[in-house]
Amino acid sequence: MIKWITAERTSSTLSSDNVIRQRQLAAYYEACNYVEGKTVLELGCGEGSGTAILASRAGEITAIDYSDKAIRAASNMLASKDVRFQVKQVPPIDIESDCFDIVVMFQMIEHFSDTDPMIKEIARVLKKGGRLLLSTVNKEESLSDNPFHLREYNREELENALKSHFPRLEFFGLYGDEKHDQYLEKNRSRVGKIMKLDPFNISSKLPRRLRQVLYSAANRMMRISLRYSTRDFCDDITHGNFVLRKDDTAGCLDLFVVCVK
Repeated sequence: MIKWITAERTSSTLSSDNVIRQRQLAAYYEACNYVEGKTVLELGCGEGSGTAILASRAGEITAIDYSDKAIRAASNMLASKDVRFQVKQVPPIDIESDCFDIVVMFQMIEHFSDTDPMIKEIARVLKKGGRLLLSTVNKEESLSDNPFHLREYNREELENALKSHFPRLEFFGLYGDEKHDQYLEKNRSRVGKIMKLDPFNISSKLPRRLRQVLYSAANRMMRISLRYSTRDFCDDITHGNFVLRKDDTAGCLDLFVVCVK
């Protein structure tokens, strides 16, 4: 289970989280091309930074998160918007069938060991012709094992998980530009140094909860260190430093999929 204060969830107030936060928000800006005037369900809304982007274009939004702290933060930020927030564990999605035009689920599917119940529920609540917009890390480009992720995917594996419920899938790859790649290479170097401290991979034998604590602490310290050593461009990176390329996923950072019911 993801906890509220971890390096797994980015904060809108921490400058050290800027690069990964902007990478995540890039998917929301792409989603704006699909949500104009639509009824939208967002799963895993967090503190609402992405929800605010959707709310600028969507008709109505229902936003769900398991964390009451996250929902309170999102509700305070979006009090003037037409967004209904719910604190809820999913699946199941306790909402009637065939009632949403769009379901948004970004950076969440990797937290399920068995994805089929979740995908089946999403297909159920979508109207005929509705779309699931989904993003997740590309496991082929993961820098290290993330103990918060129960299952990561490459394109083929994600396609196999989705196609039994969605007859049409459109894949995009999310890439960073040269400025982002400078940050990524410094990040990769630091991860490599940390991994050398455990040459026999003893940490993989630790209980998952302990690995999550250690991972979160190391990741947080690394982001802070990176921010100070790369401040000249780290603070300036925005969602515009990322691009989505249709049907081009080789070497991408994240997979972005449009699933049509």
